[in-house]
Amino acid sequence: VLHFLDAAGALPVPPTPYRHRYPYDWRTKRPVITRATEQWFINLASLKSAAAAALEPVQLVPAASRGRLSSMLQGREEWCISRQRVWGVPIPALF
Repeated sequence: VLHFLDAAGALPVPPTPYRHRYPYDWRTKRPVITRATEQWFINLASLKSAAAAALEPVQLVPAASRGRLSSMLQGREEWCISRQRVWGVPIPALF
């Protein structure tokens, strides 16, 4: 693609090689291994009203986060409960 754009004079600057750095975790300074893994989702359609009721007595800090959490809960149809977790870490929804 770059070759054709450059030949047509459509690039604002000439192409230059760029080598991307490998991603590293900012806390552990270890390489991040990215791979597609299976994810577990939960259907929220039947749980929305019960979850909203369970959220009422909870004291959130900061209090302004209640609106954001409530709107997120009402706006989602499904929720990923596995979240790319490390092998062996329990999924909180199951315990």
